[in-house]
Amino acid sequence: MRKLFILCLLLSCPLISKAITLKWVDEVDRCAYRIDTQKKIIEKETRLGIWQVVGHINLLNVDEKEILPSNVIICLTPSNKNIRYLLVDCTNQVYQFDFKILNFERIDKTYYRGYNCQSVRFIRKDTLYCVGGYGCFRTNNLLTYFQNETKEWDAINSLNNPPSSIHKGLNGYFKERDILFSGLNYYYSDAENNGNFLNDFGMNEYSFKEKKWTSLGKITNPALLKIVKTPNRIFDWSGKYFVIRVYEAPNNKIFIIDPVQNEVFKWEDKKRLFEPISDAGRDSEKEYIIGDSLYSYKLVTTAPQNYISKQVVSLEQLKKEATFIGKVYESSGLNYWFLTAIIVALIIVSILFYLKRPKAKKEVFGLSDKLDDVEKALLAILIQEHNTEGIDTEQINVLLKVNNKTIENQRKTRHDFIKALTSKLELIYGIEEPIEKIPSSIDKRIFNYKLNGQLFKKITNQANKT
Repeated sequence: MRKLFILCLLLSCPLISKAITLKWVDEVDRCAYRIDTQKKIIEKETRLGIWQVVGHINLLNVDEKEILPSNVIICLTPSNKNIRYLLVDCTNQVYQFDFKILNFERIDKTYYRGYNCQSVRFIRKDTLYCVGGYGCFRTNNLLTYFQNETKEWDAINSLNNPPSSIHKGLNGYFKERDILFSGLNYYYSDAENNGNFLNDFGMNEYSFKEKKWTSLGKITNPALLKIVKTPNRIFDWSGKYFVIRVYEAPNNKIFIIDPVQNEVFKWEDKKRLFEPISDAGRDSEKEYIIGDSLYSYKLVTTAPQNYISKQVVSLEQLKKEATFIGKVYESSGLNYWFLTAIIVALIIVSILFYLKRPKAKKEVFGLSDKLDDVEKALLAILIQEHNTEGIDTEQINVLLKVNNKTIENQRKTRHDFIKALTSKLELIYGIEEPIEKIPSSIDKRIFNYKLNGQLFKKITNQANKT
């Protein structure tokens, strides 16, 4: 009888499924939501720990086994305010929730995961970006974005070298200038430096328009140098300021870091509005930043019973009350005015050279001095085949005369050629992704190459004028 009972118990185990709960703080409604995949409901937190059912949801392409219960959920909102992108930390999984029709759907097709824990996620021009992170026993400095066409993540190739690591530092996308700030990062590799973390005290910015990294200087502020000794530090980014809260006796301190003005401010919690925070970090659901506001919950112990106090504080107000404690970084490299003088001189020389140059014959598309013959030949084919599915890799191999070489040699030569041509076209026309990769209708694993529609119009208009 005992054996029969154990057998029945084992057989029933697979039938017992544990619900997966995805919880996030919503940047539009400024409160917490959670989705229960077993009950198929979405709930809203009306008070701390008190949840109210919003409605029943539809699960589309969702496999609960793929979602680890312990994973952090990052919520991002595109221009359509009904939509939320829910990203599962340490994976490349992308889920979409539609508040209007209550659909919860997995929209990515990737199988890769584990390399981007604690990475920086943000939306730029309605495109998801994932930068840096930790995984596979090391930190990384990758810039990736989510391709809506292929439903997969792809890397961004910068024209110069990025910081050695983008992890647990001052990392945030500044929309007004279309740049990414990155500084004070940890570098770690299990195979290097005896497995110890190294601090990178550089401050950098990445321009998405120019696809280049620029070193702003070296971080020397004593308060920031002290903070980096805390291994579990958490820098929040408001879209304008970096904010970090630490406890220094006798009260809490909030540091507000302005990377644009290169300023650091310190605010002291003399009225003890916030709970003390330890070196172990803090609960992101009990304290978070949305826009200009810092939201924090504090347990107040009074008779006859304890209660939760919710604080909503303006960062701008805190900055006004705070004390300026110095620059974020000390500028490095050439003096600004000296650099400006050099640029002006180069512009003048270039203009004089341009005016005195001998006139050359107009060639195809006006690109004779920018593209070589093979590049112009491929461009002509792409224009000719624009209204089709594009051209396949075999056509490019024939053009590059590598069709008789090994597959690996073909792939490398083709990749280097397309990458170089893409960079030139981006610089000439200022259009991102001038050559697109389109899945073949015959086999989705195979990609064809096609000219960007906007670039096609520009080139054909230019050809008609000439």
